[in-house]
Amino acid sequence: MATQRSGNRNGVWPPPAGNRIAATAARQGGVMTAAQLLACGLSRAAIHRRVQAGRLVVLGRGVYRVGPILTEDGERRAALWTGGQGTALSFVSACELLHCGSRDRHAHHITVPRGRNLKVRAGLVVHHVRGGLRRQDIVRVDAFPVTSPARTALDLACVSSDREFERLVETMLHERLLTERTFTHLAARHPGHPGLARLLALTPGRAVTESCLEDRVRTRILDGLPLPEPEPQFEIIGRSGREYRADFAYVEARVLIEADSRRHHERAAAFESDRARDADLAGVGWQTLRFTHVQTRETAPQCAENVLATVTGRLAS
Repeated sequence: MATQRSGNRNGVWPPPAGNRIAATAARQGGVMTAAQLLACGLSRAAIHRRVQAGRLVVLGRGVYRVGPILTEDGERRAALWTGGQGTALSFVSACELLHCGSRDRHAHHITVPRGRNLKVRAGLVVHHVRGGLRRQDIVRVDAFPVTSPARTALDLACVSSDREFERLVETMLHERLLTERTFTHLAARHPGHPGLARLLALTPGRAVTESCLEDRVRTRILDGLPLPEPEPQFEIIGRSGREYRADFAYVEARVLIEADSRRHHERAAAFESDRARDADLAGVGWQTLRFTHVQTRETAPQCAENVLATVTGRLAS
């Protein structure tokens, strides 16, 4: 009796194993483990033949790319499976999933227990920690194990520039990923960590308060513009007769600048009241421009251009 081969020279997977492999790989972003391939009906010899033929690509020990497409989530899974039990996405890879920073576009970062020897490959950066990460140091984001915001900040304190690290902590505090209690727990859990002192120096008192954000709007957006100095804390009466106070005002151009320190959900809830205020002030000839914490950090030059164009345009009209 002829033995059915587990593939053909054109690389087509045979049913039913091929169907199971294709479905599993699609769900997992184009990656599978050796155990999964075996469960789908392939033998270890068949796996080896496909690696030799280029139909499986080794991404780590017992981890393979299946097919030509590897998604971002597939890359994350491959990195975590390569690290083994107790592995978490960390450093800038954790920042991306926690929405408090950008990723390393060239590699995924993982943290594993010290002593675990992994073969280094392109696209993977491995960090080691004695005894492995503690349970409190790992959270799950989109089903991926990720270092907690506190642990992520602690790790990045060792490798980030002053400006990068200040922005990271500033964002985490603003989004309440870090709190005063977090700092206390970190000091107790990691007293000897090399990044602890640097992190504790940025105390919760440095969160982006309203007054702090006003300073950032001035220094990062308004300062240096070829315009007259704006009036701070400018009091004005709207068409309704209601009194308001604006953070900054270009009086001659009748342009108001507001630093919006509210978080996203708070801004959504206040949308109607902001519109009513702006309309009330527009009724007496004032235009309002609002800038958030994120804008002062990520798009300050574009914000400054907007202010300049608005003020000069109204002065010329």
